[in-house]
Amino acid sequence: MMRNNKKGNLMDHVPNIIIAVICLVLLLGLVVLVYRVLVNDEYKSAQKMMDVIETKIGAIGEGETTKFPIQSPCKKDTKGCSWYIRAWNSTDLDRPDRCYFNSCMCICNGDGGNEARVECQSSSTGICRFFDEKELKAISQKVVTVDAGIVFGSEDKLRVTAEILLSKPLIELKLEKNKGSLKLIYEDPEKGYERVPGTEMTGPKI
Repeated sequence: MMRNNKKGNLMDHVPNIIIAVICLVLLLGLVVLVYRVLVNDEYKSAQKMMDVIETKIGAIGEGETTKFPIQSPCKKDTKGCSWYIRAWNSTDLDRPDRCYFNSCMCICNGDGGNEARVECQSSSTGICRFFDEKELKAISQKVVTVDAGIVFGSEDKLRVTAEILLSKPLIELKLEKNKGSLKLIYEDPEKGYERVPGTEMTGPKI
């Protein structure tokens, strides 16, 4: 008799379990839908950004320099934004296959660095444009104070990286065009600090 009661109680909960499962599936579906909308919105923003850069490149002549602002593709969370700008020369062996034998500049989404070739190769995570210049660069420059301790002191050094991260809401880019050369440069206004391991600081951390 007790077994029948337990079975009856379990059957009473079946509708509630089914409703809970359905609600969970709907919730997960909603999360996936929102994520896809956000990613698609970021992709469209990245496309517009690439269009702006391409227009600026076409508008300046040889020997000229110009500056212009651009907004991050990530409107909701710029700090966690994983979009970046990367460029390859026509002779770079590690350039994406989609660049063929051209110099190309891409705005891509991902980890960057050694993964840039794969991330920019995919049309779902990378927007690329081809250019005639043999030397094409997209670089970030940042002044860093290197503290080598009381004995050796400290000095400012310029750190250059071969990517422009788009993790700030608004940045200013500098474009330099010379014969056979094209450079897109982000000059980080925030000064960095590095301490040489095993040394005593010359002063407070900046």
